[in-house]
Amino acid sequence: MRWMTFICIAAFILICGVDVYAEPVSTSWSVNSETIYDTGFMHMLMKHPDGGVCLFNMDLTENDSPGGGYSEKGVFNDIIWGDNHARKILTLEDIRAKKAYLIILFGRGRNGKHPLLFSVNGHKTQMEYWDPKTCSMGFRWIEFPAEWLKKGKNVIDLSCPEAKMEQDGWNIWLSRADEFEHGGGDPADVGETSFKSTDGGNSWKKSPFGPDEKTRAEYTIRISLDRYVQTGWLASPVIDLWKGDSDEFIVPIRVFKKMNIRLESDVPNGTSVEYFLRAGTSPDPFSSEWEPYTSIGSGASIEIELTDRQVKGRFVQLKAELFTTNPLKSSILKSAAITAELLQGNKAHTSLKTTRATNPVIGYPSVQWEWEKWDRPEFQELKKRENLDGIIAGSKTQFETMIR
Repeated sequence: MRWMTFICIAAFILICGVDVYAEPVSTSWSVNSETIYDTGFMHMLMKHPDGGVCLFNMDLTENDSPGGGYSEKGVFNDIIWGDNHARKILTLEDIRAKKAYLIILFGRGRNGKHPLLFSVNGHKTQMEYWDPKTCSMGFRWIEFPAEWLKKGKNVIDLSCPEAKMEQDGWNIWLSRADEFEHGGGDPADVGETSFKSTDGGNSWKKSPFGPDEKTRAEYTIRISLDRYVQTGWLASPVIDLWKGDSDEFIVPIRVFKKMNIRLESDVPNGTSVEYFLRAGTSPDPFSSEWEPYTSIGSGASIEIELTDRQVKGRFVQLKAELFTTNPLKSSILKSAAITAELLQGNKAHTSLKTTRATNPVIGYPSVQWEWEKWDRPEFQELKKRENLDGIIAGSKTQFETMIR
């Protein structure tokens, strides 16, 4: 009977490749938040000038971006000249800011021989003449006193009364409602905050625009405030608990037992930080072999211990979400560290030797990539009009199809 037991144990060892006698080992991963910013993932954050990572300090208020830009569907600009004035209404729930800027997107090649007058809630100033020969940008910005803003609706009026001809006016881009869906936006309320006057500002008419007055659109007029955005997040790159931050290329088989996590932040009044962790069995952060993030704490500093019962997987990621209710202050993530305890088999990889290793750091985009819809009706129209099926007929390979 004892021989049978021994044979079963030996067979288990051979099949599983696990050493009966395992020795404890530890790994560590410790970095500052700037390194996480450079190698991990983030949204609406920035490096703080004094160290650490904080909320992004420019807050843009706009409602035109999904449909903004050049359009092949019809009119996408409006000229401000003479008695043709423009009005935009933007809503702000909190007006606290260090500085305020008016931002306008213009069509190139025609932007006035005279100043563009604008007012914010009745306070007037102007944007100077813009020579397109010396400035190739399609947008302009100008600072105005943040004290001009008010909670709720803010009225912005634009005019150029000195322009006696349309070609001397300012060519402002429109954001068409029928372009919003393709830009990831909802077209339902497009045009509700843009107005045009053709009698010098005595009366105003809401969108639609264009020669036929059938184009629902928004003026591309925005307000940018120098202040912190309300929330943002930072996620670490994938952390391999088997190797930590060592530069080992070949890592022995190890079994995770427990780990200690330490996170440090500065959290002024009116701000907060929440911390999260997820574990997985794949080094690919986009793999389906990952559990969802779970909360592990909040505040200026946390230190917790988690065991193999709580963490399933060789790989983990940390995530910090920053919040503020005071746009003039931001919490600042400072550092993160993990110390892991594992069991390692006694058998070393004596038959393996690394002669060369190329393993560059992978950079990940902060903006998620989205493919354009393949079934848009415009594509079918283009396919038929240009006889694309006939052009690629007879192609024997995908490469030949692409060449044609």
